[in-house]
Amino acid sequence: MRDVAGPHLAHRLGVTLPRRFLPDMDLSLCRRTARRCLFLKPTPKVTEILLYVLGVALEDNELVELYAMTACANHYHMVVHDLSQPGEVSQIAAFMRQFNSLTGRALNVHYGRGENFWSAPETYHSTEIWNQASLESQLLYAWTNCVRDGMVPRPEVWPGITFLPEDFGTTITVSKPKGAFFGGCGREDHPPGDAFALDDWRAELAAEERQALERGRERDREKALAGRGVSKKRRAELLRQRRNRLRRQRLERSAWARWRSRRWRRSAVRPRVGSGVLG
Repeated sequence: MRDVAGPHLAHRLGVTLPRRFLPDMDLSLCRRTARRCLFLKPTPKVTEILLYVLGVALEDNELVELYAMTACANHYHMVVHDLSQPGEVSQIAAFMRQFNSLTGRALNVHYGRGENFWSAPETYHSTEIWNQASLESQLLYAWTNCVRDGMVPRPEVWPGITFLPEDFGTTITVSKPKGAFFGGCGREDHPPGDAFALDDWRAELAAEERQALERGRERDREKALAGRGVSKKRRAELLRQRRNRLRRQRLERSAWARWRSRRWRRSAVRPRVGSGVLG
């Protein structure tokens, strides 16, 4: 009889179930983005960030061997081998934590967003592989996933990350992407890498600068109206500007009130002729 107390307890506590990592084990790993958004779309910058993060995670966790990987637009597939020996601690969990964390930080800044990058509350999906047939099936699934989804006719033409059988035994040297953000201080001042996000970021900065400038001008006007540090001519000019500004605001409010009144009268329900009660 299957014990279901563990899954129910984990669900109530909001934590994931413990995973089993055994020596010399093959695993198929997968994780998708939040709300299945296309955050992993194969643009040159996104591909560069993913390759660098993957290299860092593999370099820091030497007991993880990568067999295959395909990064689709909203999820990725990996097939890895655990090189740990009996008595050694598996590095699969540390590898996945580092890869997912660095990817989420870098691409969140790249897109100018700050919410969760990966799907929640579940984390990555892990499937144990214990025989040759299952290993070949998982490898084929990872290699041909983009073809199965109808995005490309052949795996080798996928513009994103895909490691195929001919890539076995090869070493790729990846430099740190220029302008990418992987953590630390200064995230708010770091510009996004995506073109659309960069335009929004610049527009927000310009709006903040205009607001700060307007607040500074308002403070200067208040000081001038109080008669501190300005000439009589300048004070009279500021008073005239203030009167004009208040008058313009009153006119705008009255025009808005008249428009609302006309709109209400047009939308009011009028009784039909002859609908009254005859005496």
